[in-house]
Amino acid sequence: MKHMTVLNLLIGGFFIALLASCGSVSDPPGGSVNNPSPTTPAIVASERNNSAPSGTTGRKIVPGSTPHGDYADNNQDTDLWSLRGWPLPVLTSGINYLSDPERQVLLHLNMVRADPGRYAKEFIEPRLKFFDAKLYREPGGPDNGGGLETQEGTTAVAEAVHALASTAPLGPLSPSHGMSLAAADHAADQSATGQTGHSGSDASSVDIRVERYGVWIHTLGENIVYGPGIGREIVVNLLIDDAVPDRGHRKNILNPDFAVVGVAIATHPKYGHICVIDFAGGFKEN
Repeated sequence: MKHMTVLNLLIGGFFIALLASCGSVSDPPGGSVNNPSPTTPAIVASERNNSAPSGTTGRKIVPGSTPHGDYADNNQDTDLWSLRGWPLPVLTSGINYLSDPERQVLLHLNMVRADPGRYAKEFIEPRLKFFDAKLYREPGGPDNGGGLETQEGTTAVAEAVHALASTAPLGPLSPSHGMSLAAADHAADQSATGQTGHSGSDASSVDIRVERYGVWIHTLGENIVYGPGIGREIVVNLLIDDAVPDRGHRKNILNPDFAVVGVAIATHPKYGHICVIDFAGGFKEN
């Protein structure tokens, strides 16, 4: 039996926590079987739609700001977020089938896994000085100066810094073309339909989508983000995981059982962008 780890989404005018779910799936056909009696695939999900007008909580862009979808790694106004000193070619593996923002997602995923403490110090801790209570406003940042209203404020940021500082380095995530195609299928689907969630318009789940392109090994997980189109912001906000009690997005990124990843970013008619990140313990391409 193979295990589906936490499935997660962030959604909103910029980032709003929506969904945390978990469950298990059986070994795919031809996979490495750990249990001679595979169980019926099952994914158990619970949702919190924080953008709904029902009083649920979440994070939202303060009116007047607009999502920034163009790729930019460092903040030109503050000289923050520099990549100096990081082994970029090694961490991105020279992949040419990903777009620039998708490669940046891969880069930042592998940066934080390679040196969690350094990543926290350079890319997360500096954010603390840009808070006014629970409003995050970075000069020249991707919110264009309007600000990002968070639920936890500096608490979640400081907790992320502490958690990463105590995390041992992990092996890199190797990019998978097949898993990226699976992620791209879901991103394109929701780009066309405007829907959100882990289920496709054809009722497909992440395991079904991934198995169209090969066989996943041991464990499988998925993070989905709606809003930003900048790789760094996608990964940093997943690591902070504001308003997500179990920090499921961060757990997926730092899961030592994951070894391969697929990444896809597409436009979204309601939230600007969708980024799908699929993780697995291994993957055999068709």
